[in-house]
Amino acid sequence: MSSLVEELQRDALDPNTSIPVLLRKVKLVAAKLRLEGTGEWVDAELNGYSRETPDYRIKRGDVRWWNPYRGWLPVQGADMIMSKLSEKRVGESVSALEALAASTDDNFHIPVSHDIAAQILKIEFLGTPKVAVFFNKNVFTDILDQVRTRVLDWALELEKAGIMGEGVSFSPVEKERAANVNITVGTMSGNLMAGDVSGPNARANMGSTDNSSNNIGDTLTQLSKAIEAGVENEADRQAMLETVRDMQRAKGKGAFASSYQKLIATAADHMTVLTPFLPALAKAMAGAG
Repeated sequence: MSSLVEELQRDALDPNTSIPVLLRKVKLVAAKLRLEGTGEWVDAELNGYSRETPDYRIKRGDVRWWNPYRGWLPVQGADMIMSKLSEKRVGESVSALEALAASTDDNFHIPVSHDIAAQILKIEFLGTPKVAVFFNKNVFTDILDQVRTRVLDWALELEKAGIMGEGVSFSPVEKERAANVNITVGTMSGNLMAGDVSGPNARANMGSTDNSSNNIGDTLTQLSKAIEAGVENEADRQAMLETVRDMQRAKGKGAFASSYQKLIATAADHMTVLTPFLPALAKAMAGAG
């Protein structure tokens, strides 16, 4: 009888083994060996990411705008802004990704907020602006391959550590080895704001927070928390937080608009953190003018 770890290695190499089935076997092994961190990663892959996503789930597409006479056209803008706007955190479950990868449709897109399009891209639209990020379904296949490779690497590391199991059980010695070695299959740390993929019958918003109807004071408080959590660079984080404090002090005044523009300039490298809050900030700026 082959061990559970050997079965895991074999399944990871077999393209006909679905990723959900593979991950459930990883979950079984992790539970038997009491590896809690691995179980969290597996659950996130099986159920979808609500906030944090690993780096391999960050994808970049093409930003386009809808011209009623010529269809979807490429958007031109500042390279740094466009680079950030085109980034997508793919938070869907592996089951959903397998379905999308198997779809005959290859035209997937993520709608972008009208306010964000108007404020950030500065495009002259005919009527209501309609902007979306387009990408190929190969991004789904790539994510699934990344997951499969991580499972294989993990199973090989278990074997290297002398942890193989017998049937579906592990000896006390193997459990002790698992507790004393640092073998991880995935990580729960990463970039914030997982979104939803949009196909022909689905819609999604850029980012995961809709602040358009919130009190601006609450919005700025939430923004400060998002900056604390999502901006790793100390200098950038402190500069952005100071600007948000300026905006708090300038609520309802003409100075709010200048503080808003300063925040946009300061956050050029961190637009994915700022983007979900832009509609509410732009509305507040209009009211303060």
